[in-house]
Amino acid sequence: MGQSATLYRIASSDFSKVRDNPDNFGLFEINKQYEIFEKTHEGFRFVLSKGQDKYNVEIVEKIFYPKMFVGEQIDYLTLDFDNLPNDIDLLKEPVYYNEPAVVNAISSLLGNISIDQFQKNFDPDELNEQEIYPSGVWNKRTEPNYAFNVGDMTKEFIRLKEFYKSANEAGDYVLSYVG
Repeated sequence: MGQSATLYRIASSDFSKVRDNPDNFGLFEINKQYEIFEKTHEGFRFVLSKGQDKYNVEIVEKIFYPKMFVGEQIDYLTLDFDNLPNDIDLLKEPVYYNEPAVVNAISSLLGNISIDQFQKNFDPDELNEQEIYPSGVWNKRTEPNYAFNVGDMTKEFIRLKEFYKSANEAGDYVLSYVG
């Protein structure tokens, strides 16, 4: 098992439920669609950032790692583990999301990257040399027993583009969970 990134589309009219109760807002009742990217999100971040200016690299970063959140964010670097308050929940995490304006920017960026361009930027040797998670598994082989290749990543890229396009067209928020 490894890290995956899951994206959820939430209608603007339902986002108040997230904002009002980030610990228990009924994600599975209000999400319109979700997509899971199993161990490929860091590869996307690397490949989609190639050749982009600083602004677009920041947009790529927000695909799986939004900057906005609701709920309580714990700064583990400054936490005094010897003197923890009794009421602190170390498993509680904030809900990270992209608002419709950011979803629009992401959708536009992804829409401007052709499949050919994506495939040209996908270099498994470079991904492995740069130790992009999951390090050492990116490959050129396309047989069914070999994942993390240009064919599989292209299919996931199309899913990612379609997901953000649909979210943008509906004016949805996108929640992101990486873990």
